[in-house]
Amino acid sequence: RQRILAYLYTSNTRPIGSHNNVSHKLKIQNPRATLVVDFSLYIKERMPLDRSADTRIAVLKNINPDMRQFEALDKLSVSPLLDVICDPKMNNQPLPHVDLQRNLHPHIAHLNPSQKKAVVTVANACLTQSNAIHLIHGPPGCGKSEVIIGLILQMWLAKRRGEGSMRILLCAPSNAAIDDIFVRLINFRQNKLTKCAKYNMVRIGRSENKNVSGLTLDSIVERELQKHRNIQDNEEERKMELSHLEAKKNQLEYQKKHPGLKGGDEDYLITLQEKLTATERAIEDLKSGRVKKLEGRELREKKRELEVHILENAHIIATTLSSCFNSQMAHALSLRKLNLSCCIVDEATQCIEPDTLIPLMLGVNNLVLVGDPQQLPATVLSQKAKLFGLERSLFARHQQWWLKQPRDAANNHCHFLNTQYRMHPAIAQWPSEYFYRKEVLSHESLESRSAQFPLQPYVVLSHERSQSQDECNYHEGVMVVNLVRKIRESNLFESTTTIGIITPYNRQKDLIKKKLGSKQNVEVGSVDSYQGRERDIIIFSCVRTEGVGFMSGVERLNVALTRARQSLIIVGNFKSLEKDTTWASLLNNAKERRVHRYVSSSQELLSEVIKPEWADRIR
Repeated sequence: RQRILAYLYTSNTRPIGSHNNVSHKLKIQNPRATLVVDFSLYIKERMPLDRSADTRIAVLKNINPDMRQFEALDKLSVSPLLDVICDPKMNNQPLPHVDLQRNLHPHIAHLNPSQKKAVVTVANACLTQSNAIHLIHGPPGCGKSEVIIGLILQMWLAKRRGEGSMRILLCAPSNAAIDDIFVRLINFRQNKLTKCAKYNMVRIGRSENKNVSGLTLDSIVERELQKHRNIQDNEEERKMELSHLEAKKNQLEYQKKHPGLKGGDEDYLITLQEKLTATERAIEDLKSGRVKKLEGRELREKKRELEVHILENAHIIATTLSSCFNSQMAHALSLRKLNLSCCIVDEATQCIEPDTLIPLMLGVNNLVLVGDPQQLPATVLSQKAKLFGLERSLFARHQQWWLKQPRDAANNHCHFLNTQYRMHPAIAQWPSEYFYRKEVLSHESLESRSAQFPLQPYVVLSHERSQSQDECNYHEGVMVVNLVRKIRESNLFESTTTIGIITPYNRQKDLIKKKLGSKQNVEVGSVDSYQGRERDIIIFSCVRTEGVGFMSGVERLNVALTRARQSLIIVGNFKSLEKDTTWASLLNNAKERRVHRYVSSSQELLSEVIKPEWADRIR
């Protein structure tokens, strides 16, 4: 049997019909098949393919993401951001003074000073300057998403006042991250109290949130096609559409006669003429009754026309990094040279640098990177790639340069959000000191919020039971499970109180899950799976007694310690961990604050973590 490794490129799909040249044998072998796929097959010249023989194709890997990374690197040479990408010092242009109290969107008034400064400074820079990269970073719970929304709303306000144009590309490495911000923007737009005119939004790619589905590009296109079908069948609809098109034609003709209103460059005039021609053709079709059912090539062309129109008129385009440069986006933005006010990348510290370069193929000249370089970076499996720095994000590379510059200069381009709203101050204290140079403040509401919570906010429980050889500590797992059960059975907590267990090793996770069962409503997960999430109570099972191993990474430890809102309980045998400088600092800090306890595996742990005033209420 001949086996050939090839690169397969799919160019077109179409339904199986009477006009398709499909082998009768294939129809019999695949009676449920519904599509015919046209594709090109790239193979080595010395390995000829017998086209007369039946061929079965097995997919090994989708390399489109890798191809996009290579394409982004290749096209970086023509990006307006080339110089500042390659050399951070080229990003050191002075910014004009901004009054933080004038011409602010009402939403900005609710932000704290560090958030407000980041929003107003970056928004003003994106509207008045170009060829710059702006960094916005801060600890978990500091309101990075709120800052992104504030930045978009501030730029929208400027657009409505005629102070600039607005077309924002909003990106993130994951669908979940994009959908989270997109839903907030939808809610803000629908809230009548905000008195915010409706900005046009569109979501590119696959959404994982049902609240977003109506604003995906595919769903908007389908609604427009349905309007076309309605016009076929309804005379009143036909008249209304004709009136709308006549008005659009008049507007386009006026813009063509007065190009100075929006700029008279050749590309603009060509685009204007294309729109005018398409509108005139649509009017002629309506008047002559030539509006007909679209199918085949005409349907594909109509879809492409609608996609371009929707993207041209969108104020906010949201997509994952891997999906932001496709044929739709390239045709609507890059090829038609439509300017983007800026590209905002959320969770930018979780992206490898080539991924962050993908949006630049659309002609981006202002890049806003949002994230936390003290959290986990992108996952890179190749040790050689790590050695050459692929794991490091564009954000981290630029921030490291800014950290060496005078603070006044750095603060103009690198904005630190210094107030966290998630953790009880006792939980946030050591991470602030060790990871964030003692610069993180806890909002004043956090301590009072936890006043009536039964557990102590921060406790480190040290035991002496050893782990087995397979990165699992049976006795520690049992201790953690018993503690969770006692918390649930104590009747001291609201039914809505959430509990999470974090452990760095899969075998320990499996052990705890098995012992815990499904009735406790507790999620057991790895450090990586908990990044970006939070719970009222977090129990951190460290496991390690032989060497530091997986727990030596400071970013991984930071993630584990910053997931809890009300109470963080760390459980472990720290004999080997305390040899590591980071862990030694954590343990010494806990001892100085008198929150470190020595416990035995058979001991009742709830009494060690409950607040003294609640102790007599334990069942």
